Amino acid sequence: MSTTELALLEVKKAFQANKPADVPTEEFLLKFLESVELDNSSEDEQAMAQMLARGVVARKRLENAEGGSLSSDQVADLLGLSNRQAVIYRRETRKLLAYRATPGTWRYPCWQFNERGVLSGVADVLAKLDTDSGYGAMVYFLSASYSLGSKRPLDLLRDGKVEELVFDASRYQIHGAT
Repeated sequence: MSTTELALLEVKKAFQANKPADVPTEEFLLKFLESVELDNSSEDEQAMAQMLARGVVARKRLENAEGGSLSSDQVADLLGLSNRQAVIYRRETRKLLAYRATPGTWRYPCWQFNERGVLSGVADVLAKLDTDSGYGAMVYFLSASYSLGSKRPLDLLRDGKVEELVFDASRYQIHGAT
């Protein structure tokens, strides 16, 4: 086990031992990170552990945004599909956005669905985004963009502005930011 992995194990143990049940995990983790000092670790290793933990918090925020996520079986039910293989096919062909929760387990953000099924334009935008990461795509959809008048791409999709968003996503692909 690497020094960084050992440092993270120490952080995890200390976190679990000190988190009050009535305090939200994200809030406690951020305060905890500010105060943690790892025994036998260099400043660089402590900084790395804190950076990795902040990444965990950021991923959790993405995962919980706009109603959380659904399993493949739940998405199949929502879309009226006969099995989850059809959902997997849609994920693999970038018609649905998903992120890997654990090895072999995929989750689908709720915000890409509406009462009629998949929000119109999701597949069009995914086709233009230059990322294989579900998290990368979630950052795009959920982050306000200067080029979109400080609106989030998700908000434009909900407003039916698919064409404008497809153009923006293609620029995001080329430049990496908008």
